[in-house]
Amino acid sequence: MSASPFDITSDLSEEELQNIVADEIMRRNRRPQPTVAPEAVPSVVGAGSLLGKDIVHGKLIDTLLGEFENIRNDPERQARQFDQMERTYQQYLDQGNNPVELFIPKKDTWAAWQDPQGNDVVWYDPSAPHAAVMAHELGHVQMNHSDDVLSQLQTSGVGRISGNFALPIGAAAGAAGAYIGGNYNRPRVGAALGAALGALGGSGNFAYELGGASGRAMDYLPEDVDKEDAYGDLFRAGMTYGMAPAGGLIAGLTTGAIVNARRKARMAGQVFS
Repeated sequence: MSASPFDITSDLSEEELQNIVADEIMRRNRRPQPTVAPEAVPSVVGAGSLLGKDIVHGKLIDTLLGEFENIRNDPERQARQFDQMERTYQQYLDQGNNPVELFIPKKDTWAAWQDPQGNDVVWYDPSAPHAAVMAHELGHVQMNHSDDVLSQLQTSGVGRISGNFALPIGAAAGAAGAYIGGNYNRPRVGAALGAALGALGGSGNFAYELGGASGRAMDYLPEDVDKEDAYGDLFRAGMTYGMAPAGGLIAGLTTGAIVNARRKARMAGQVFS
């Protein structure tokens, strides 16, 4: 019986592996805290909408974690999906893609990373094997060695930065759009267009996660994987990243409305002064 490609062959100790995982998770979660001008602070309505965005994000995460728990509680399904996951990696290799130097097992952790030496590292959950999620992570690995636009968003870090700053980008664009639109007697149109452009500017991370990694993932799945179900799982996972540009759109519309309200108030003051 041949060994699984996910067997750990590294000489690293368990403590060293855990430290690598902890360091990478910390790096991914280390988000700069941008300073936003008072004019860009959302109104009560906007804040409520942003809270709603976070609730949706939480529900999407809970749905995914719930599915992983269902896999753990079904040994037959667990064995079947582990076999599918192994064949997913083999199909990825058969297409001429770069092999993964190290797979690291960790419960509820799925991620792909390239270390400073250029080695591709993938974290996966052996207790809840999932071919589609593994295929998504392999999509990230493939993007580490590609030069298309979506891959460059990932490898350059621009996509992640745009996602981290989606709220201030959206807010600034909405305010600018309202101001410029007001000069042409189209303040609402300007605010809406600015907010939309701001959301687009904050969607880099979402674009390479859903369009890049998940788009490639579907090509790696074996025939016996339910493609419709796999796409649904990847779409739900991708939408967690879609919450960033959604928040940017909400922030842009809100700040645009604030700018327009202040403009209207100033004009009213001039008329009645």
